Amino acid sequence: MKGKLQTLGSLLQGTLKRFRIERQVHESSCLVLWDRVVGGYLASITQPERFRGGILYVNTRSPSWAQELEFQKTDLIKRMNRRLGSEAVKDIHFQPKGLKRQPLMAQEFPALFETEEWQQTDLSLEDWAYVKEATVSIQDPVLKEKLETMLAHQRKQHRWREAHGWRPCAQCRVLHDTPFSKCPICRLPER
Repeated sequence: MKGKLQTLGSLLQGTLKRFRIERQVHESSCLVLWDRVVGGYLASITQPERFRGGILYVNTRSPSWAQELEFQKTDLIKRMNRRLGSEAVKDIHFQPKGLKRQPLMAQEFPALFETEEWQQTDLSLEDWAYVKEATVSIQDPVLKEKLETMLAHQRKQHRWREAHGWRPCAQCRVLHDTPFSKCPICRLPER
């Protein structure tokens, strides 16, 4: 099975190269993955702006943070490339431009699930029906319970995002918090 997954990964990589969209995928992925790669604290003081020619441009809250992050640059490049599965990021330029929006993970990570607001986010009967319908055919009670918990959490997160202004992509319907009508992935062909 593992061999097939590696073959599928190689096939996907080859397809991206053949259609010459590998660069666009890396560009979009860097912007989407930044908050997850750096973690909640750094995500709260930084915001990726663009990725061009192997350079990831990241805005910081202040000049002092731009300078401080220069010392962590090598580690951040390694972490981003490991997450991307390639050596796409050659350098990171930290720019003290301030933040244009609240970063994704800073909104949700790390303490969102402990907040009173999160605790008060309730699922509708429609959400619970979705969870039950998705798990009705699972016979193993332990697996069924775990999957129900995961799906309920996913639906709750979806509701929280809707309540905080996230909107569905005009093409794929995935919720996103960008100023565009389409999510970053669906905008790839437009770039």
